[in-house]
Amino acid sequence: MNTEKPTKATPPNISAPNGIAIGGGVVTNPTVNNNYGPPPPPTPTVTVCFSQIAPSSGGIYRTTVTLKTDVEVMEPWYVLIFDGPLLDGNVHMTTPRIAEEHGQANDSKPENTLLLKIKSIDFGPPRWLPDNVMRVTTQSMEPVKIVKLVGGSGEDVREEKFVYRCE
Repeated sequence: MNTEKPTKATPPNISAPNGIAIGGGVVTNPTVNNNYGPPPPPTPTVTVCFSQIAPSSGGIYRTTVTLKTDVEVMEPWYVLIFDGPLLDGNVHMTTPRIAEEHGQANDSKPENTLLLKIKSIDFGPPRWLPDNVMRVTTQSMEPVKIVKLVGGSGEDVREEKFVYRCE
């Protein structure tokens, strides 16, 4: 009968400040996979064109803001902030069947804002593609200009590059 006490192996001391500690057996070329999900989507460049139509007989100014992206944007939303109050606003896209919601943003002057969010395109997911132009039309009693434009995707603000030019 064996009367020797089993010895406990001393665990290795591993230190990796600000990194991932790898322990275990001896490996000649260890590989660390630091993929924590898919890479972020590319930053879209959104071309913005601003035009205004002279007031109709009722004195209503119509302002159109055309947006065009160069890459796919999932669940796009935009807040347009103007220098004066709006009466109404809506959005249309090249693709005729979209589901969208619009209203005022929570801002210090909500009457000067238009918040729009695309919910569905062609009865599918809200994928805004480069060949689909978005036209936002607003109505106001006085001429208005865009002061600020903020964009996002889903529930998050998304970095976007805005280029202001009419093509």
